[in-house]
Amino acid sequence: MNARDRDRLPALDSLRAIAALAVLLFHYTSGYERVVGPHTGPVPNVEWGHLGVELFFVISGFVIAWTLERSSSLTDFTWGRLARLYPAYLAGAMITGIVVFGIGFNPSQIQTRDIAWNAIIGLPQLVKANNLDASYWTLGVEVSFYIMAAAATYALPKLRFEIFCLVWLAVSLAVRGFLPGHVRFQLLLVSNYSPLFVAGAMLFALSPAMRPDRLTVATFAAAIVVAFVGIEPHWLRPTSGAGVCVFVGLVFLTATGRLAILNFRPLVIIGQASYSLYLIHQVVGYWFIFNAERLGVPPIAAIAAATLLVISASIGLRTVVEVPAQRFIRNATRPIVGYEPRAAMADPLQPMQTITRIEGMQPIRGSSDRPKNFE
Repeated sequence: MNARDRDRLPALDSLRAIAALAVLLFHYTSGYERVVGPHTGPVPNVEWGHLGVELFFVISGFVIAWTLERSSSLTDFTWGRLARLYPAYLAGAMITGIVVFGIGFNPSQIQTRDIAWNAIIGLPQLVKANNLDASYWTLGVEVSFYIMAAAATYALPKLRFEIFCLVWLAVSLAVRGFLPGHVRFQLLLVSNYSPLFVAGAMLFALSPAMRPDRLTVATFAAAIVVAFVGIEPHWLRPTSGAGVCVFVGLVFLTATGRLAILNFRPLVIIGQASYSLYLIHQVVGYWFIFNAERLGVPPIAAIAAATLLVISASIGLRTVVEVPAQRFIRNATRPIVGYEPRAAMADPLQPMQTITRIEGMQPIRGSSDRPKNFE
């Protein structure tokens, strides 16, 4: 195992893999029949698989809170996010574009004019254009969270992050309740998903190294409560709230090193490539399943083969595009960012106990340290 692998928390990678595979199975069963058409034979209904997206958002809240704490500046954070998101996104969009416009498999009726809007993550939803892959809507949600969290952190350095989270939760509720028709505003504000990100962020804030107080606990509790609150006539969302509690529990157990059972190497590898897998699985998988079934392959076998195909392709993308591009961008921007990473340090995915043991004190925002495995 190399140094990079030792700096990761494998169980959290496995949790990402589970979330990605859940979304994949949802798309290949229920989603396929809605977008492409009926399978040629019976398949299981994995309708619950869409909940994998919500698990991703909780994980993202946890990791981004740590990333903001360790980033030396807004420039550091911005370049880190660009390095993480864009190389794989452009590669995934290119592969999807080849299937849609080159091969001609276009069940979602994506137009050539949509291509330009897809150059900026999250823009298609705001201008009512189509994403090249319908899964890309979640990237816009993530980017909106990054922008708001970074703005609160660096524009208002004396403001407690908990205060930002509480205001965000309150405004999200108000927008959902009083401005239900303002779709673009809700997209920019991420009003439907703020409890997920806040709950994940507060999990990090509750780690002993961060010296949590009553405000931290209150903010975490507020996120859980808001997860149960809907809008009229369905003001109570017990299923959604219970799901958030389960996901928060899973991330907590993983972050504290209590889910060692997930240290299963194949699952860890898929989790490390989960971003690329998420980017390419839908359209490419639909195309493969559609053609396999036309050749007489049973739907279950076609789904299994498509799953192996996109997992293999995503691991290849991570190896050939994601990791080299991130390394190149970080090295190229080092004079701009002005940081020198330490030879060995805690990673954002290390267990909370390990973070406490290594750091010993509350991390100081704006320090020159930066995690090697900055994801």
